Amino acid sequence: LTGLVVWTDFKRKAHSLSRDLTDAEQRELAEISSTYSAMEAPGPGDRILRAVGRLLVTFPGQQLSEGAAKVRGDAYREALDDLPAWCVEQACRDWLRGDVAGEQNMAFAPSPPQLRKIALRHYQIMRGNRAWVDMMRRATTEPQGFPEVAAALEGVLS
Repeated sequence: LTGLVVWTDFKRKAHSLSRDLTDAEQRELAEISSTYSAMEAPGPGDRILRAVGRLLVTFPGQQLSEGAAKVRGDAYREALDDLPAWCVEQACRDWLRGDVAGEQNMAFAPSPPQLRKIALRHYQIMRGNRAWVDMMRRATTEPQGFPEVAAALEGVLS
């Protein structure tokens, strides 16, 4: 994607490119989009619970009965079951490294909503990246509603 300029008309939600994508660039973007698409699938649940379980045993906490431990596990499962496991694993890693923004008590494991919020941040970044890749794949070299920008860029890019 070297030498490519993208401009956007936000009112029309249109994107234009300074040149056509090569076949290789189109294939690469399709491959990246496909990878991102696969990353959106939730679960698998066993990987999520394994990541949460490792996090919970790492930090001090009260001794729980078997029933209370099951309820706690169910709370994490309910909070995280619609997210991909890689997001939850990354969120657990962030917590262990102290790479969490805000006023968090890092001496204890995160609550289910805290862990969900951290995992969602990773998910949203991936979705934003996918949206950018998909936008690039749909963009055209035809100026979409802003000929003055196209004319100015034509002089710069020539």
